[in-house]
Amino acid sequence: MDYCAKHPQAAATHRCRNCGAWLCRECKFVDGNGVFCSAACSTEYIKNHSRSEAVGGQGRVMKSGGRLGRLVLLAILIAAAYFALKHFGLLPEGLGL
Repeated sequence: MDYCAKHPQAAATHRCRNCGAWLCRECKFVDGNGVFCSAACSTEYIKNHSRSEAVGGQGRVMKSGGRLGRLVLLAILIAAAYFALKHFGLLPEGLGL
């Protein structure tokens, strides 16, 4: 069991999202970006993280690319392969492409 950084006799229920300090229920500072030990830690967290990660991030931020990015890349690769094969005359006849 972990104990609060400010109240060593109190069981910790949360950790500061910025500095990682253990916090009891009385010490936690909650805002739209998570649980922090203070408003200063929340402000520092926002400065050190992009806005998309900071607001509602909680592991749900889509990484650059995501599913749509992969589909677009796949379509580009298929189109490039098609045009390369067509250019070098390697497409089988009768495909109607």
